[in-house]
Amino acid sequence: MSKTLQVIVLRVGQLPVVEQIKGGLEPMQKIVGGYIECVRLKGSPFEHGWDLWCNEEFLLHDFKPNRMVGPTLTIHGDFFIAAHDAEGETIGLTDAEVSELMPIVSSWPVAINL
Repeated sequence: MSKTLQVIVLRVGQLPVVEQIKGGLEPMQKIVGGYIECVRLKGSPFEHGWDLWCNEEFLLHDFKPNRMVGPTLTIHGDFFIAAHDAEGETIGLTDAEVSELMPIVSSWPVAINL
């Protein structure tokens, strides 16, 4: 039986939402629309072991821009944020982490296609 993970999902054109997903590759791929890639979020305030999961081929498939995550990083397509443990295993976000992360991800600018 797979575990349930609490994640923050950011879909193109929508506000971030908290969802409960089954652990494992298929549920993660369903959110991002294909092959998944983990981007470790680093630097303040991301020292807690949070990961951004997106489609690794989003540029090849011409996914719509979603959010500007940094000054030079625009994520295309739907993606989600989860946590990882000391061994690097993907785990769900705690309620406290969701409370801390939601204002941060909500402040990421919506990307537009020019």
